[in-house]
Parts: sequence; C-alpha cells; structure tokens
Amino acid sequence: MIEINLKKGDLNKIGKALESVGQGKKFKGQVAAAINRAAKKTHSATSDPLGMTQAITAKLNMKSAQVKKEVKINGRATPENLTNRVSVYVRGRSSLIHFGARQTKKGVSYKIEKSGKNTLIPSAFTQTANGGKQVFKRRTKLRYPIDKLRGISVWGYVTENNLDQQFQSNASKRLRIEIQEQVKKILGRWGKK
Repeated sequence: MIEINLKKGDLNKIGKALESVGQGKKFKGQVAAAINRAAKKTHSATSDPLGMTQAITAKLNMKSAQVKKEVKINGRATPENLTNRVSVYVRGRSSLIHFGARQTKKGVSYKIEKSGKNTLIPSAFTQTANGGKQVFKRRTKLRYPIDKLRGISVWGYVTENNLDQQFQSNASKRLRIEIQEQVKKILGRWGKK
C-alpha cells in the first residue's frame, strides 16, 4: 500500500507563509486537491515516472484492465483529512489465462514476464468455465479430477520485485510537484490582485 500524506510541520510552514499574504484559508482545500492529483498520477500516469498500473504492465505479461482491478485508489483527501492511498490488493493468484496462455498440440504455453521465456505445461488444456476461459490440468489419466492452474498475483509480483519502494518514492516526488504548483497558482492569483 502506498500512502500519500504530508507531515503536519511542513503543512503548517506553508500555511503560515500563505496566511501572511492572505491566502491561508483556501490552502488546505488546495493541498487536498494536490494530494488527490498525486494519487491519481501515482495510480495511472503515462509519463515519466510511470504510474503503478503502467509500470506493472510494462514488466508483467498481463493486460492493463486486469491489473487495474487489483490496483485501486482508496478514498479522497479532504481539507480535514489530508491523506489518500493507492493500494495493490492482496488477492489470490491470477489465472494463467491472464498471462497470454494459449492452447498448443502439446499443452498450454504461457509467459509471466514480458521479457521472460514461454513456458509449456504438457497435457494442460483451456476450457470455458464459470463465464470465462480457464487453464486446467488433469491430476491423473482419468477424466476427473482436474485443477485450475494459476500464475502469480499482482501483489505478489510487486512485493517480490520490491516495486512498492519505487512506487512510494515516485508518489512523494509527485506530491512535492503538485504542492509546488498549487502554491504557485495561489501566489500568482495573489500577485494579480
């Protein structure tokens, strides 16, 4: 979980400086808007640094829509509560079908990472079940029982590759930039009056 918030001391310093020019009352609302923008960009920015969903899909062989189901923005910052969270949900492992699994004559091939090699599971097969295509393998030579095959979860991939630390530093950078832009806007309006 990536938490985007401000230290009270930093916020008070900026607020007092803006109060001296008569703009302090609006400041907490402006900071809340900056935190929400930083959270949105941390979640899904397409520019450098990439947002969480784009950074994950750049490495993991999974569609962006599937990743977005597991990476969410929780709540909104308000003037009273200046925090927002972008979370990667801890869910079960994703089905192999989300990793480009395809049926071949020898079994099912898939690839977890975009830079990785295709892996073949002999005698596995794809089947439509529970409203979607899935990958299964028989336990024995008999028709049943069968097991649904799964890959890695998004949360597991993020923690295994220490991407959470990278995302936290990107979120802090984005927040600083957004706060600076808000202060410039406030001071720019004050200078025109």
